[in-house]
Amino acid sequence: MFESIERIISAPINALTVKELRIQAIITIAFGIVVSLIMGYCLNILFDAPFKGCFMGFMIMHIILAVFFWFKNYLEKYFVFNSSYGIDKIYYEGRLVLLVFAFLGIALALFSIFLYENVPFRAIGVFLGLFLPIYFMFLRRDGYYNENGKLAVKNDYELAYNFKDFYLMGLCISIVVIGKCFWILEDLITFRCFSWVIIPCILIAVIIVYCAMAPDFWNRYLPFDIKKDWGFIVYLVIWAIIIYSFYFIMNIYW
Repeated sequence: MFESIERIISAPINALTVKELRIQAIITIAFGIVVSLIMGYCLNILFDAPFKGCFMGFMIMHIILAVFFWFKNYLEKYFVFNSSYGIDKIYYEGRLVLLVFAFLGIALALFSIFLYENVPFRAIGVFLGLFLPIYFMFLRRDGYYNENGKLAVKNDYELAYNFKDFYLMGLCISIVVIGKCFWILEDLITFRCFSWVIIPCILIAVIIVYCAMAPDFWNRYLPFDIKKDWGFIVYLVIWAIIIYSFYFIMNIYW
């Protein structure tokens, strides 16, 4: 029995049967309960964080991952998971689906912790700041993979654009612009001085994040290749200037 469970845990997800995926989901929930109790207790002792919020946050993260395992066979009807390069590889579309579930879990976990701190709008800002970059990458997955067929990529499981670089860039941008807007919104409501100007600011912040997470679009018009290291650095500097300008304007107005 234990050998079977060990094999399920260590096996590539594409190698698991439907029954084994369901077992993986149950294992994830059981593991999540233990981890959530430990992390909730440690964070409460070390940082005086709310135990219930931390426990629920980590449990939600594991529940979301368990949902992915449980319904993976249904997701396969709409998204491709199997790579032609072996069962241990996941097709680029399937990888991004898995990452959407993973980051949704992390975002909901932090949302729960902030919610228990009685700062609901900041909780929303943290959730959107973490989740929107990966969601926008998923929406533009074909562009990230091969620029909608314009590139002759070497395989079907890697992206033409470096995932880590662009997600971290998007995360920083998203946290700064969206987080700033919801931090301000929380203060406006707390001190009862609400201004409708914050609503279009939030919409602009979301648009900025989406535009930043569309390198395949900008690569058509910019005089350098964003996929190369030096091109990515220039692209990063351009968005840093845009974000700084947005942040500076927000600080002046509020």
